[in-house]
Amino acid sequence: MASSSPSSNRVADIRPGFKTQKKAPTLRQDGSRSGIGVLSPKETRVFQNMFCSTRELLPPVWARPNLRAALMLSSKGMRISETGSLVVNIPGLVAPAYGPPGDLKKYPILYKTAPSFIINPKRVCFYKPTELLVAVLSNTINFERRRRTRENFNIASQGHERIRLVFVLSTYPRLKGLQRKVRNESEAYGDIVQIKAVESYGNLTLKSLAILFWAIHHCSNASYVLKQDDDVNLSLPDVIRALREKSLQFHHFILGNSKLLVESPIRDELSKYYTSPQEFQDSYYPTFVHGPGYAFPLATGALLYQASLRTRLFWLEDVYITGLCAARARVPIFFDQRFVT
Repeated sequence: MASSSPSSNRVADIRPGFKTQKKAPTLRQDGSRSGIGVLSPKETRVFQNMFCSTRELLPPVWARPNLRAALMLSSKGMRISETGSLVVNIPGLVAPAYGPPGDLKKYPILYKTAPSFIINPKRVCFYKPTELLVAVLSNTINFERRRRTRENFNIASQGHERIRLVFVLSTYPRLKGLQRKVRNESEAYGDIVQIKAVESYGNLTLKSLAILFWAIHHCSNASYVLKQDDDVNLSLPDVIRALREKSLQFHHFILGNSKLLVESPIRDELSKYYTSPQEFQDSYYPTFVHGPGYAFPLATGALLYQASLRTRLFWLEDVYITGLCAARARVPIFFDQRFVT
């Protein structure tokens, strides 16, 4: 019997195969890439400035293709001064600027189905002034994490009465008695949103899309949405402050954190994050923010949801929502230190 790859265990709802238009250049033995060449002195200065101006922190020769790709992205969206220094938008690093939101109607609709809810609280934001909706992705069995998150939320939201909290869950159909416990929790706290999808890492994209849909339809009076995981504890006052500051400059944006400007799909079949060439054929992901915590205006959430209807689903939710959908909707990405987890 042939062994199955990790990607074969993902549910059928996630449709693999996002194909990009351009094929990545080939790697030469000297660390350069065909059609690109090695790093120039100016490029070296740029990344010396980014990495504390120490030559030892520059990547080795074998890693320079990724570095060169980052510079290509930087040249499109990040400002570089005449001296070779990268102009940084403090307190954050702006990703490639896509310009004003594009017309999504020119892209065909691929999906016409909306999330199906098992538990759908409709009065979390009802007639309540709401500045920030905190939507937490939580595994159905993580009762203790949700309890701690509620405790932290009650402390962090003191003095900020316009913050609402919901947890987004899916299901374990084979675990008897679990759904009854979830319903009891929902009746006790009124903050559980549950969708009809099997609980799995590959289905996090569906749960994140449910956040967008639920916020648009059941918390439409919110100004901003914060998506976070149930093991993350961000400073809510800092998040609100960051969102307010960015809103002075931009109508649509996503705030978050990323370790790298450019990231590649993991091709190691033993990795939890293994992505086959059939699922994603390009050598680099679009610029995105990492999934533990990111935020955006509600209007941006509506734009991202419309983009998702026109963008082939991908199983890594942060890459899909803040990378692929954001690129299609031409939403700029900002890295902010207040989202470091």
